[in-house]
Amino acid sequence: MTDSVRRRLRRRHLLHRWTPVSSGASGDRVWHLSGRGGLYVKIGADPAALRAEAERAEWLRSQGVAAPEPVESGEDDGTGWLVSRAVPGRPVSGEWPAHLRAPVVAAFARLARRLHDLPAAECPFERGLDHTVPQARERVRRNLVEAGDFDAERAGTAPGQALAELERTAPSEPGPDRVVCHGDLTPDNALVDPATLEWTGVVDTGRLGRADRHLDLAVALRDLDGAPAWGPNFARAFAHHYGDHLIDPDRLAFYRLLDEFF
Repeated sequence: MTDSVRRRLRRRHLLHRWTPVSSGASGDRVWHLSGRGGLYVKIGADPAALRAEAERAEWLRSQGVAAPEPVESGEDDGTGWLVSRAVPGRPVSGEWPAHLRAPVVAAFARLARRLHDLPAAECPFERGLDHTVPQARERVRRNLVEAGDFDAERAGTAPGQALAELERTAPSEPGPDRVVCHGDLTPDNALVDPATLEWTGVVDTGRLGRADRHLDLAVALRDLDGAPAWGPNFARAFAHHYGDHLIDPDRLAFYRLLDEFF
């Protein structure tokens, strides 16, 4: 069905050149459409998730943070699609000259603060533990968690064991520190202008919602720390620009564990 939907969309976007983009953990297939305005097409087996991504992108755009503007979406026999306008900028995870990496990390930290300073009370989406922990349980039950993808510190741990650790160490919620989180704030999903070295926006907004800020900080810091082009010094720089006083190491550890399930 994916190929059928893709052929139909290609007929509607004949003036664009389609280039495959690496698929993410969701299993969705993604293409970049160049020519007469950049577009992205995402096709997947979970139409509800694609609708959620579009709704969250629209809300984020209404708050002044650039996200992919939905152009069209639909569903056919259990296969969903979403066509969105590209957000300008280069991913933080892209190739940056060594002398630009420090300002890029600073821009990444400012983007995180901008998201977390949005009015959480006005955000209609939830991503707190009362949502994510039950989702983690369900994913383990359905054998959707790949132990082979766990971080090195959890190598050899079975998904059920990781779930038991998650439930044992979960902090109490709701707490006083609930903000608007992107939900998957990796360097892949944060964009920076190569000319101005200022953030331009985010992509992959399907997990956006109100949650503890460490939901975002855990993945951002983990990915910076472990990337060959970045490393611990840049992770520390991100934390400094974001605000060291706002970061709790114990909560970082918990939310890194939580991310193993998604």
